Amino acid sequence: MRFLNVSRRPSLLAQITLLITVVILVSTVLVCILFSAMIDEVVEKYVGKQAMTVAKLASEDKMIVKAFKNKNPSEHIQPIAEKIRKTLEQITSPSLMIKESAILIPIVAILENIPKQATKLL
Repeated sequence: MRFLNVSRRPSLLAQITLLITVVILVSTVLVCILFSAMIDEVVEKYVGKQAMTVAKLASEDKMIVKAFKNKNPSEHIQPIAEKIRKTLEQITSPSLMIKESAILIPIVAILENIPKQATKLL
């Protein structure tokens, strides 16, 4: 019966190992959160710039400007907008498709495709 009430403290080596493991795990989680926030920011800026470029190019289209002089401009603008959307789907690579989790988008693909896509749009 005397052996059942024995409470043993972990050795110093076990305590140090456990502490180091906890510190490494917490650090890894914090770095992952920071990195995903940075990726989200980069992707948001990239998508915003791409959308602004498309909007500027579309606003300079003579057919769109001319359509606003009509009584119902959406009838003329909608087919043009659909054509622009399909063109953008063709030039945007699958690795750049933005979904709910931008964390999974490879940052290298984004940085490599920015100059290529800007050249194609201009």
